[in-house]
Amino acid sequence: MSKKLIIIFIVICIISIATGVFLYFLPQERIKRHLCRGEEFIRKGNLEMAGQEAEKALEVDPKCGSAFLLLGKVYIGQKQYGLALDKLQSASEICPESAEIYYYMGIACKNKGDFQRALEKLEKASLLDSKTEHKNLREKISAEKVTTHIEYGKFLQSRGLLDKARSHFLKSVDINPSNPYPHYYLALLYIKTEQLDLALEECKNTIKLKATLGGDAFYQLARAYKDRAAGEKASEMYENFSTQLSELIQKESNIIIKKLLEEIKKFSEEELKKMENKEENKKNDSKK
Repeated sequence: MSKKLIIIFIVICIISIATGVFLYFLPQERIKRHLCRGEEFIRKGNLEMAGQEAEKALEVDPKCGSAFLLLGKVYIGQKQYGLALDKLQSASEICPESAEIYYYMGIACKNKGDFQRALEKLEKASLLDSKTEHKNLREKISAEKVTTHIEYGKFLQSRGLLDKARSHFLKSVDINPSNPYPHYYLALLYIKTEQLDLALEECKNTIKLKATLGGDAFYQLARAYKDRAAGEKASEMYENFSTQLSELIQKESNIIIKKLLEEIKKFSEEELKKMENKEENKKNDSKK
């Protein structure tokens, strides 16, 4: 190799190294590295280090929306939802078209107990996400909406606002009919309001989607028949419930669900027998 070629080769190497060093220290590249490290720390559960990386990114660019978003995630992970909302608000002012920011704002609001605001933020996230092709984020937003409606419904039910609670459970069913939990909580609500026929339908829906959860719903319904039944109609109500269980068992092909229903039917028949014995004892006592 001639001296000229060697010199050209050395010059090219020096230029390449210099370019790499220059790019490495560019503000955009420094921010990118800090954000990547921060996200990696979050995945590993090291929230403190993730927060430090976000702060370093903000030192390079105090108006970096992604750094504020990263801090919001960190504070959510640390259950400091007020601080999370402050950082996410800053992020939204810099990047108002980011669906991800509003998604995390919804999570922070929900965990803070501000369910109405959480739903508003998630709705905004859905609207912004509809303009993109982010399927994964779309699914996450949808799942969070379902969870928020359920939690809001449970909160309203605990306050005695049963119609409003039912509305939120039904909305979560509309978003994802395959989620067993809205059906489960609807079943419990109908049991509470003594709408046992409606409760039965939701018990059926629940057990098809999640056998163990549906089994619990059916047990609670069986107990409700026992608690609500009174006087001469008590045995009739329970017998009718037991008959409906028998029909469900005959139609059911899933072995696990079938076994659960058989156990509930056995429980119901035992309760029915107790009721009949109690009535018989009353009659015998009245004859004495």
